[in-house]
Amino acid sequence: MAAATSFFRRPQGAGWLILSGGRVGDEQAARVLGVMDVAGPVVVVVLSAGEVEQGTSELAIFTDPSGLPGSVGVLDPAGGGNPSVLEVLAEAALIIIADCGPDESLRQALEESGASDVLLEALRSGAVILAEGAAAEVLGQFTGSEEPAPGLGWLPGAVIQTHYLPDRPAPRLPERSHLYRLGLGEGAVLALGPGGSVEVWGQPSPVVTLGTGWLR
Repeated sequence: MAAATSFFRRPQGAGWLILSGGRVGDEQAARVLGVMDVAGPVVVVVLSAGEVEQGTSELAIFTDPSGLPGSVGVLDPAGGGNPSVLEVLAEAALIIIADCGPDESLRQALEESGASDVLLEALRSGAVILAEGAAAEVLGQFTGSEEPAPGLGWLPGAVIQTHYLPDRPAPRLPERSHLYRLGLGEGAVLALGPGGSVEVWGQPSPVVTLGTGWLR
């Protein structure tokens, strides 16, 4: 566990940052609710209006058992910010970034809407952030496509592949790099808590592949 924290670096904050290989189920949702230190609204973030139904279905997994209030927030892919969504995110105790849209479109929307900065501040203040599927990928230094694209860099050095299968091609990592691939299959959850704590929930376990710079 101690060794894992040397490369599972994450932004500072009092909240939990949780990455899943796909949409979580009831059991994993209960684990997410269990690490919340403060009661407050639940927000599911989706990329477009066409994904609101998906977001509403996912919201119920968290609000039905907890009784917490909740809403679905739609990012503005065109940029320019979406003040109502940003205000809702700033007040949330649990934020789920749904597995939606191409990862590059999601990364761009999070950056250009200002949501990425609001999410970081929420994490610092103690909110729990769950990133599912494509949303988890964009939090790495690079996305997990075969030709990695820049991510938001919340996990320095990480190249995150979700919906991971053992035969999935590894991304092309630079020679002698200190990058690492984090493979999260369906059902795999990596929970990064404050103070460097690391927990693995569900099956299969995450798979880590180190760049050659780690092996020297």
